[in-house]
Amino acid sequence: MDRHEHKQGVKYDNEQDRRNGYLEAQRRHAYKPWVCNLCSIKILKGNKTNHLKSNKHRNNISQNGDHDK
Repeated sequence: MDRHEHKQGVKYDNEQDRRNGYLEAQRRHAYKPWVCNLCSIKILKGNKTNHLKSNKHRNNISQNGDHDK
């Protein structure tokens, strides 16, 4: 039987199980908190890109003169 290995070393028996494990790991990562010190807010990592592109964040960059990623 062909076994697939995830980058974290977890072995899966088939491609579907490997894919499900990968997606589960992505969801866990997206639910971790992230803090934007420039805007003084705490959001989930899954929403980080949306926040960095938001008008609120861009206005804070232009007012403070620096960029916090």
